[in-house]
Amino acid sequence: QRRVPGGIITKNFREQMERVTLVCLAAIAWTAIYVSCACVLPTPLAIANDKKKTNDFCNRIVSLIHAVVACGLSGWCLTHEGLSFGSPNSATETTVLSISLGYFIYDFVACHALGLSTMSSQFHHAMCLIGLGITIYSGVSASEVCAATLLTELSNPFMHLRFLLRYAGWDRTTTFQVNEILFVSVFFVARLILGSPLTYLTYKSVKTPLVVKLAAFGLMAVSVYWFGLMIRLIVRMFADTKPSTFAVPALPPQHAQKWKAT
Repeated sequence: QRRVPGGIITKNFREQMERVTLVCLAAIAWTAIYVSCACVLPTPLAIANDKKKTNDFCNRIVSLIHAVVACGLSGWCLTHEGLSFGSPNSATETTVLSISLGYFIYDFVACHALGLSTMSSQFHHAMCLIGLGITIYSGVSASEVCAATLLTELSNPFMHLRFLLRYAGWDRTTTFQVNEILFVSVFFVARLILGSPLTYLTYKSVKTPLVVKLAAFGLMAVSVYWFGLMIRLIVRMFADTKPSTFAVPALPPQHAQKWKAT
């Protein structure tokens, strides 16, 4: 143990500093990926004159990469180390969560700096930062947080891809429509069907820190809110769709008069 100014005692001070360094390096790496995308990748012509959409295009590429990496690493941890609520963190789990925490630090700052932030995204970022930060600092509960990371990130590649396709002008293609169906389906199954029991088991665990439990409930609330918006959008799309294929065509005026005469 080491006593720091103010009388606060920290355990394994060197290990904590190593974790902080790893998180900072991860945040720098994600920022470097964004800068590389902004400098190297060509901007779609449809958004070339829109600075905000151009920034969002590059930021979503970074988010897409993180979603794939986070799902792969979290899935690997769960496969090899299993799911144990409130158990001590392994070195691998700490590294995986540090990579994601570095990403959320980058994304939180980038969204504010680039004008891409919304109220729901701010709340989502806050829950992720708190949950990941406390898990890494306390040294416990990385197992269930890895499971939560896998479920919450599983639908994100489809979500970011729908924006990238739209920016590229492919929003009226079959690829876009298939991606929309996959996004809503995976979101519903991963976040709500599988996420609900995970949230409940996290709440029931006596070893899981209270802050992690609150972050789990916060993320579930955001997921329910976002899924409600999706359902609303789908209902509006069907309501606005005018019948065309199965509609009976109206008779021309001259034919209508003959029809009445008969």
